[in-house]
Amino acid sequence: MTDISNFFELNQKDDCVYFMGDKLECYISERYANFGYLDISDKIYTVGIFAMKINDSIDCGINLNAGILIEPSNIEHVTIDDEKYVLATLKRGNKLMCRLSFLQDDKLYYTMWREFLSVGHLPKCFNYDNIATIFDNSKFATGKGISIDHTVLEVIYAHLFRDPDDLNVFYRLTNMTKKPAMVTMKSVAYGPSGTFAKIAGSYAQEGYNSALLNQADKSNELEDLFRG
Repeated sequence: MTDISNFFELNQKDDCVYFMGDKLECYISERYANFGYLDISDKIYTVGIFAMKINDSIDCGINLNAGILIEPSNIEHVTIDDEKYVLATLKRGNKLMCRLSFLQDDKLYYTMWREFLSVGHLPKCFNYDNIATIFDNSKFATGKGISIDHTVLEVIYAHLFRDPDDLNVFYRLTNMTKKPAMVTMKSVAYGPSGTFAKIAGSYAQEGYNSALLNQADKSNELEDLFRG
């Protein structure tokens, strides 16, 4: 993984983080505006979770579960893979964070969980290798986390990533040579692995279709209980 720390300067005296490279592009989802976490003027207030590109060559991202204020040189709107983004471009000396302090927001954790995992609008900077870290700083940044072991979260992430050629196959069961696809937690067609879970959950018609097209090769304990 590329070390990008030399492109940024955390300046305690000026209470900000400066960008020290030649060009920084921040791809901020316009969907953040739906939750009150995107405000654009000469500066941009947004959630500190988005993909970035440094000097047109280094793909990276920022992962801070808090609202930050960005001072860009240029702001435009772009569409990539049918997703709409605010593209904030910073030049040397611009501020990626105009202040180091932030207010804890206990609603942000739920909002981001729903946006990234339930709905599936995951920032491009996250993948199968680093998804497990996405909420690691949430308790510090939002004042609220979830009281479960990190392993439980890793199980959820492993459940969502699938074989790009067959979404019924978990990515961890493939040879992992291709970039994985991702299903959402709300996906009835691919989320549940058992027949009963598909037809008994929400969106029953979609579940029926999935159960008929993708028949399970083994039953689970809940199905055996209802059969008995």
